[in-house]
Amino acid sequence: SFAAIADTESITGTGLKFSVATPSIGAFLNGYVAGTQTVGPVDWGITGQTTSGQVQFVKTVYLDAHRVTTGTLTDTATLVASPPPNGFTTTAGPVSVGISSSAEVTLNLTKRIPPQIVLGAGQRIEVVLRVTRSSDAFQVDKTLTFGPGETFKTATLTGLLPDTYTVTEVSALYYASPAAVGVSANLQAQGSSQQTVILTAGADGIFSKEECEGTAAFVNIPAGGNATAKVKKITDPVLAANDPDIDWTFTLNGPGGPVPLVVKAGADFAEFPLVLQEGNYTVTETQKAPAWVLTNAAPDANNDKICEFAVDYPLDFGKVFSCTFYNQKQGKAKVIKTVQGLPPSGTQAFTFQLRKNASVSAIGTVLESGVANAGNLGLINFAAYLVPGNHYQLCEVVMPGWSTTLGTFVPGSFPPPDSIDNSILCVDFTVAAGETKTFNVDNSPPPGGRALTIGFWKNWTSCDAKGSQKPVLDQTLAAAETNGVVVSAATGSYPVFGPAYYLVLHGNAGAPNMAPDCQNAIRLLNKSTTDTGKKSASDPAFNMAAQLVAAELNYVAGAGKTPEATTAINQAVVLLGKYSFDGKTHTAISAADATLMNNLAKILDDYNNNR
Repeated sequence: SFAAIADTESITGTGLKFSVATPSIGAFLNGYVAGTQTVGPVDWGITGQTTSGQVQFVKTVYLDAHRVTTGTLTDTATLVASPPPNGFTTTAGPVSVGISSSAEVTLNLTKRIPPQIVLGAGQRIEVVLRVTRSSDAFQVDKTLTFGPGETFKTATLTGLLPDTYTVTEVSALYYASPAAVGVSANLQAQGSSQQTVILTAGADGIFSKEECEGTAAFVNIPAGGNATAKVKKITDPVLAANDPDIDWTFTLNGPGGPVPLVVKAGADFAEFPLVLQEGNYTVTETQKAPAWVLTNAAPDANNDKICEFAVDYPLDFGKVFSCTFYNQKQGKAKVIKTVQGLPPSGTQAFTFQLRKNASVSAIGTVLESGVANAGNLGLINFAAYLVPGNHYQLCEVVMPGWSTTLGTFVPGSFPPPDSIDNSILCVDFTVAAGETKTFNVDNSPPPGGRALTIGFWKNWTSCDAKGSQKPVLDQTLAAAETNGVVVSAATGSYPVFGPAYYLVLHGNAGAPNMAPDCQNAIRLLNKSTTDTGKKSASDPAFNMAAQLVAAELNYVAGAGKTPEATTAINQAVVLLGKYSFDGKTHTAISAADATLMNNLAKILDDYNNNR
């Protein structure tokens, strides 16, 4: 007997095929070609078998695309024995092999931080990204660490089940040093802090490349934006909108600078048009000196009236650096001079001084002088700028016989020195910010004005070798002619003494600026002898003679006369005549008359000092 054996194979399942290699015996039926992919059936057969044996079919299974699928590979064998009547047919199988395909997906995470951040040695930023999926409780946190020079980082999760994944930026912390506690890095995701990545097959069940591998890409931007710099100007006084000084220029210096900015005084903070980088910055003012003084800048770490600040990212993201500058306008002084209510005329001229630190005990410092005359209609605009709140003094040089509405004190007059020149009268004042202090000063000419001291009369001469002042003494002696200024006489009363004279000082009416007795007058005023200039201040006669000469010169110049001064002058002239005082020597003076001389000298000194 003999047998015929047949085999049939097929496969089920979406996207599945198989192929069969050429077997060792038998042949494929129905035209199948070995190695061809097919879903089947693939038939094989052999006849005339009389002995036992076996055949092995080698099959290869194929998946048409990246898909998840299941199927079955089925094989059925049939044996037909012959001849009849003992023949039979038997079937083995079907034998089925289950086939399935699975997928693993990849999720990439990328993170970029702002390039403005410049991390130093030991500094870092840690960003935590949390990954979850929709089908289960899967959760993974990935930490991306940025060090110096790093602004882009990646992480990859492989071997993941196909699913929908959610990636959330959980935190971004900045560490100033390896041991520092993390603080907020002031970052925010550009767009959303949460992204969804779908890693599942499409409707056709096939995975595209994008469905197998996805990326959640995060870009951080500064929370609140980059740091900015602003500036504000405050002036004292507050300026009107049309004031020529309303605009001020400031310059931002530092990385990306310099950048100028014009702002209006009194306006709100103005922002510099510059994206600030990490580094040190300063804001400086273009000053308007000397009229304006920069009094303060804030913040001012170095006390140099420059606003200074440092930008350190990421801590300073969103920060506004504000600089405020304070300026004060300086004051000035102005004199409007009149003579009995009218501007100066003819040769009239009046000297004014602007002083600082002058008082009754100090002469101070002359900052500026000016002369009011007919040419400037009595107007003096001092050029010096004055600090608001500081004390200054306006002083007038007042000639003998003149009176003035200005002045409350003589600088350096206390305690009273013999050499004081009381022709200078001062008033103390202050100015407010931006104020021009105006002094309306009226003068009245002789007669009836002020008397001046021996210090004035011995300095305002033609023969004091100084040459800086007018020869007022010479001119006054010339005005006293023809009698002259009688110092010592036997009889008489002011202004007529005599006929016996011991000492008379004469001027020259024809040459009023050069008095022949100029030197004698100076020596007497200096309490010295007229011949050798020997100092004799301790001698009652010379002490009184000095005050007497000054008093008589004041009378001649038109100073206001008083009964006390007139009486003292008369007594002094005759008392000196009693002792034949000639400027060089005198006879012996009694104790009583010495006391009288000292008392008369005191009265005349008070008069000469307008006391």
